Amino acid sequence: MLNMQKFHTYILIALVVGLFLVQWQINKVDRKLTCIYNQVNALPAFIVPELRADFTALQKQVELVESACDKSYIFSGIKN
Repeated sequence: MLNMQKFHTYILIALVVGLFLVQWQINKVDRKLTCIYNQVNALPAFIVPELRADFTALQKQVELVESACDKSYIFSGIKN
């Protein structure tokens, strides 16, 4: 009977660790997709001459993309 309780405990621990790892991978993929999304949305600011003329808006787009695509943010989830 005691062995069955240990077995259930080990299964529960394995499930909790597995769910944690799955959630971590999902968050990492979400941060990578956010980076890609921000890069695609920033393209018009670099391509359209009227948008390129506004330096402050262009600088804002660059900072947004840099912050979303920082490798430490993608892998740890912590922005510097």
